[in-house]
Amino acid sequence: MPLLDACYSDSQYLQSCDVCGRPAIIATELSGKLVGCGHCGGTFIAVEFPAGSPVLRRVTAKTHFNFVQKIFRIAASLLTAISDVVGESFGL
Repeated sequence: MPLLDACYSDSQYLQSCDVCGRPAIIATELSGKLVGCGHCGGTFIAVEFPAGSPVLRRVTAKTHFNFVQKIFRIAASLLTAISDVVGESFGL
């Protein structure tokens, strides 16, 4: 049985290849038809993706950079708080 991963867009979804297991981007108009895997060349039947399924959010480099930047800010805040507590404890 194929593993349905997520909607990729309004007209495409991801489905794992029955042969190699890697995700393939399937156009919704190909549902129920024989499709080929771009990686291994194997063929499988594209299943119909359920209507109303959540759309997979694409992570951009900017989104990733913003996430990393927030993590560094949190880490810096924690280090500052720890150094303040240690400084007060030892009277520094």
